[in-house]
Amino acid sequence: MGNILTGFASFARPLLRIRHWEADYTLSAGIGYFKEKYNTYNAIDNELIGSRWLIYFGASFGAAYHICPDWGIRAGLEFCHHSNGALNRPNKGANVIGTTIGLVYEPNYPVLAAAPKGISRKPFRRYWFSEIALGVGAKTLNED
Repeated sequence: MGNILTGFASFARPLLRIRHWEADYTLSAGIGYFKEKYNTYNAIDNELIGSRWLIYFGASFGAAYHICPDWGIRAGLEFCHHSNGALNRPNKGANVIGTTIGLVYEPNYPVLAAAPKGISRKPFRRYWFSEIALGVGAKTLNED
């Protein structure tokens, strides 16, 4: 199928924070660029993507265990969808469901059990952060 370059923004919401554990969900949306679109000459097998510019949607659920105040180990389940929004044919879209595992660095994570006396033990503190992520995966075309 080829490789899709995607830029997107995400919204992450913690659902549960207990001592060193955190569970959350993430919703993402963006645009993608695909060099190898469908054509009848050299990409006739690519029935999933029919244009170079795509829309992207992603949703994930994950949990992290913080081994110290700033670092944690994270695992989750993720769904990603790339489509041209029916602007061109074919438009089956590329859907990917996969697992994730990783090491996370969160310098603002409130470890509730380790908070010294006098510091707020509120489980949610408002703050902004940015993240850069690189993903690698494998894919195969399931025949109809």
